[in-house]
Amino acid sequence: SGWRIKKNTSLIYKKFCYQRSRQFWCSLLAEATGTLIFVWIVLGASSPTGPKDVLPTSLQPALAAGLVAISLAHCFGKISGAQVNPAITMAFLCTRKLDALHASSYILAQCLGAILASGFFYLMLPSSAIGQLVTKVS
Repeated sequence: SGWRIKKNTSLIYKKFCYQRSRQFWCSLLAEATGTLIFVWIVLGASSPTGPKDVLPTSLQPALAAGLVAISLAHCFGKISGAQVNPAITMAFLCTRKLDALHASSYILAQCLGAILASGFFYLMLPSSAIGQLVTKVS
């Protein structure tokens, strides 16, 4: 029981009805949740570890990002495409594999997920490790 749209209705009305559908909102929730998980794990992999606040090697965050990206693609791929990155969403928009409504909605959900993940991570991190969060490229 979804929204039924007649064949002769306008494109704007079709997009409005799709916005109200459950599939649209599930895909936005999947993008926000996927981005939250991605940012949370990559930040966790790049934060100082142990009692001496030893910084991880550059391999740890890179490996974490790759593994979590594959996992998220398997979990959320059929729901929303599991883009979880605004740059990928913009690439899909530029190549016309995504329309402007989906792209703007996905980017908003992805930014919200990233902000929530970084905020939660900041609140859970000990104050001694906050100054060492920025990873340096050498």
